[in-house]
Amino acid sequence: MKDFYHLKRDNNPLREDAFTLSCLGKLFPASSSDFNRCGDLLASLLDKSLLEHHLEDRILIVGLTESGIIPAFLMYLEANRRDLNPHLVYSTRRPIPGIAFNERHSHGPDHILPLTDCCFKEIWIVEDEITSGNTVLDLINKLNEYLEIERVRIFAFADFRSSQQSQHLISYAEKINICCTVHTPALFRKQKQNPKVEAKHQSLKMEMKQQKLKMEKKQQKLKMEKKQ
Repeated sequence: MKDFYHLKRDNNPLREDAFTLSCLGKLFPASSSDFNRCGDLLASLLDKSLLEHHLEDRILIVGLTESGIIPAFLMYLEANRRDLNPHLVYSTRRPIPGIAFNERHSHGPDHILPLTDCCFKEIWIVEDEITSGNTVLDLINKLNEYLEIERVRIFAFADFRSSQQSQHLISYAEKINICCTVHTPALFRKQKQNPKVEAKHQSLKMEMKQQKLKMEKKQQKLKMEKKQ
């Protein structure tokens, strides 16, 4: 599918695999159709979630900087279209007052959620992907210290956790009296990488490196021409 890209990182030893979306604009400029397709996918996840568990309180949508910013906003738009009166907040890495939590595998692991005086019993965490579940688990734990949370819905485009990791998150939430559900497309749940897909990823990675080298050569040439 042209909306999803699974790559190999060479700049983060804590996270070798990478997943990104067309709507994030990390590989190519994102178009309105990219946003519409990703928004439609979130809309289908949301509708299914609301059928399974009805909304009983006002909601706070949480997006994690940086890759969760666009997915969280797309979800905000979908919730707004359904007259759910959503609220939206993003984490930041700046030292400001708020709830601190950790994203261990990130290049910038320390996050702060700028929440002070507020009261939400239902939280929606919207991510591009769930890798191990440790980040959302830590976030839920920290939120529970400040808010009287009853339900957490986690939405993501991909879920790469093992079955043990998935169960651990749900079990932990139950222990602190939170009903936690995870909503992701079946296409990108935990799966083994096959050789053909791996070869495709390597090819895309090589293509990106070649494009980068071309850009660098072009910039060097322009600099030389300016000097002359």
